[in-house]
Amino acid sequence: MLLRSLPLRTVDYILGKYFALITMILIPTVIIFSYTLILSFYGRVNLIAAASGTLALFLCGCALAAIGLFISSLTENTVISAVLCFGAMLLVYFMPTLTTLLPKTSLGALIIFTVTVLIIGLVVYRLSSSQVCAFAFVLIAETVLLAVYAFIPEHLEGSVTKVFSSLSVTERFELFTSSAILDLSSILYFITVAFIFVFFAHQSAEKSRLG
Repeated sequence: MLLRSLPLRTVDYILGKYFALITMILIPTVIIFSYTLILSFYGRVNLIAAASGTLALFLCGCALAAIGLFISSLTENTVISAVLCFGAMLLVYFMPTLTTLLPKTSLGALIIFTVTVLIIGLVVYRLSSSQVCAFAFVLIAETVLLAVYAFIPEHLEGSVTKVFSSLSVTERFELFTSSAILDLSSILYFITVAFIFVFFAHQSAEKSRLG
């Protein structure tokens, strides 16, 4: 509330908060990598693999920080914000495991994707305050889902696990760190997630500011 009363644009304090979060992540990341440099004086250390893993840790932190920033922008109550962020981080962490428990049938996939579409529709309405945009998104997405279920249901079988695993931040982190080379697709994924959720946070804060 105090930030909103200052003569700052919404984008200024949103980016300020995000860069502050990134700095908090960067400092321990640099310290962790410095341990690797110190150890390299006393033995053989794969600096390329260590640098790749450290970069993965930093980018993963940036993506998660953006998600937390967006969640915190949805409410002015710090307690609710903290609980929601903690729950979201737990969900992100356990997503690869949870997806294996989801139904793999085409009907189960249809139900889960429908619930996901409705949740995204609520987010669209929250960010745009436009019932038309939210309804149009839900209508188009649900029409596509029903068409796939009606004509090519085999494409939905096992798709829930594949989709949610491919969108999992922790899965991308493990993929990045499992190789000793830079995974450009994972780098692009982390940057995209960070950009999208910072943008969402800006839209949510701007809507709250305008009342």
